Amino acid sequence: MLVVYDTGTFGGTWSINSPEMGLLAAISEAAYALARVKTRSLSGARTHVGMTTETMRLLTQEQAAEFLQIPPRTLEAWRLHKGGPPFVRLGRHVRYVEAELHDWVRAQAEAQAGAKAKGAA
Repeated sequence: MLVVYDTGTFGGTWSINSPEMGLLAAISEAAYALARVKTRSLSGARTHVGMTTETMRLLTQEQAAEFLQIPPRTLEAWRLHKGGPPFVRLGRHVRYVEAELHDWVRAQAEAQAGAKAKGAA
């Protein structure tokens, strides 16, 4: 079964034999694999393969950088140094799952709050 996730980059519909379907199939397979590994939703509740397309929205580096309000090159540097938010490679393309960006930002805020509380004690 092929599930197509709207990345906001592609528009329109394609026939099953069109070249775009190959890329969409790769994105869908990667999203499916990521859903099996990464099982957190925005609410923190456990979900599984049944994640909605909204929680599986894929963002480009530029879109993720805009969401985080940082330069795109910062994301590149974080990937190089094995830091920053989780990402998935689709061939030579890097994508970020929007829900994972939310989780990562939340974890950063919690870590900072914990460090401040530890320093105040």
